[in-house]
Amino acid sequence: MAETFAWTPSLSPETETAPAVSVSRFGDGYSQRVPSGINSIVDSYSLSFNYLDDKRIAEIASFLERHGGVRWFWFQNPSGRKVKVVCQKPWRKIFVSKGVVTLICTFDQVFDI
Repeated sequence: MAETFAWTPSLSPETETAPAVSVSRFGDGYSQRVPSGINSIVDSYSLSFNYLDDKRIAEIASFLERHGGVRWFWFQNPSGRKVKVVCQKPWRKIFVSKGVVTLICTFDQVFDI
């Protein structure tokens, strides 16, 4: 059973939507584009968890490390819909002051079974 990401990101999360497209190029500059697979529109979520205490950031980082960029988990996106995501890109910690940390990460939508 997949886990659910339980932390709420700080205000203003960003969503990027990108179509997955295969392109065949022909002579004279002609090309043809087709969707790559049945789920060809994929969302990516840029999130930040600002000015949290060390313990809370450690919990979030532990969750991400446990999934290792390969196991998907549930995430409630900014629209309120539950989606399957992975965190396979590097996440960053910014040490704001003693005991106060910001974590920045990106979740990519997946369509695993």
